[in-house]
Amino acid sequence: MMAANGVFANPIERGHSGWMCGGISLVCGYVTYRAPVPGSTPCAGPCMIFETTRHKTRPDRSRRPVRSIIRRRFCLFVHQYVRLLCYTRQQESSFLNARGDAMTKITSMQSLYTRLEQAGVSPSYIQEYVLPSWWSRDMDSDPHLVLQGAGYIAKHLGIDLQALLHTEQELSVRDTAATQFKLRHDITGQHVTWARAVSMRAAEMAAHAPPTSFQWKGMEASAIRTAILNTGASWVGLKELLHFCWDQGIPVLPIADVPDKKMDGMAVLTEAGAPAIIINKSHSHPSWLLFILAHELGHLCRNHLQDHEARLDEEYSTAPDADDAYENEANRFAVELITGDPETIVSEDRYASAAELAQAAMDVGQREQIDPGALVLNLAFHAPNNLWALANAALNELPDGPSGHEQIRSILRERLSWSNLPDESAQFLMRVTGCGSVDHPVAA
Repeated sequence: MMAANGVFANPIERGHSGWMCGGISLVCGYVTYRAPVPGSTPCAGPCMIFETTRHKTRPDRSRRPVRSIIRRRFCLFVHQYVRLLCYTRQQESSFLNARGDAMTKITSMQSLYTRLEQAGVSPSYIQEYVLPSWWSRDMDSDPHLVLQGAGYIAKHLGIDLQALLHTEQELSVRDTAATQFKLRHDITGQHVTWARAVSMRAAEMAAHAPPTSFQWKGMEASAIRTAILNTGASWVGLKELLHFCWDQGIPVLPIADVPDKKMDGMAVLTEAGAPAIIINKSHSHPSWLLFILAHELGHLCRNHLQDHEARLDEEYSTAPDADDAYENEANRFAVELITGDPETIVSEDRYASAAELAQAAMDVGQREQIDPGALVLNLAFHAPNNLWALANAALNELPDGPSGHEQIRSILRERLSWSNLPDESAQFLMRVTGCGSVDHPVAA
């Protein structure tokens, strides 16, 4: 067994009785516990002693081999048990020491705020969007709540909790899904790390509360356009396309406020194959968001994503991209869905004012069943001269209505099965999408 120096000794020596630091004693087949002998040298783990005594009556020799085998097997069992117990206590000690290190390094929420701010996430964003609504500034200084607060942050930002608590570890976002990037030349995937993390978290939540089964795979742009126009719509507008997406089981979420830089839109397939579309662009005109939604829907319908994958688009253009066949296909899908022809190009003409351009777009839109704002944007995209100032002014001349973001939020409030989400997840999703509160009951 284990001696004072930590070396295991022979468990049985006939006629010998030896004391160690305390532990288990085997006497004539019985197991008892013995306390350490005063003055003895303590050992690192639990120790034991085996003591054998001679019987007053000499046993029958014919039974000695059986008794000897039983005794030896029993001693071997106890011997292995003690080794396992020593190892378990060592592991437990290591875990407690590690936990103690974490608590000594991160003692307040302010330490977490500083660590996250250095990584690109401001304290105000954490307090407004990530922590639960019941969290107050007074709780920041309570060391007993640090782990709880860190847990919310790690969960909603996709950060490894141990990396967040240990300052010597690099702070990074867990790879929740493979991501395809379409970014400007001066933007990298690192610039949109936190925007992707928040958007992915929201998409996963929404995908866990699907309103219906999936029917969108492989659908053609022309078929979607026909289905929408058959409902009596004047054209394929943002509101009409939003309802179509929700009818097919595709949640559409507006997440305009994210840490650091952001993309304009993202299409997602969760690990279970559930779809979602994220609209991040801050421009609020419905026609701008209509093209982004149609483009991301194109990525899904054209099977550009595998399960547990996301397509992140930071820049949109109807011009052909020789380096990205998926982008070209999604662009053509969007143009065909909105206008009826993937080759639609609005020819440049001389317009005296933004009001004249807006009126021309309304006239053509009514006749061809095309969203007037989409016609204005199509002209600006393809014009050889820079007509963006005129185009944006013309958009403001079109009839007023709810902003694009408000339309997305309104339909999200109505269509998402909020009761399928835990209260904590529902609150986070409401905050990051700007939905505030909903009338639907939320499960506790």
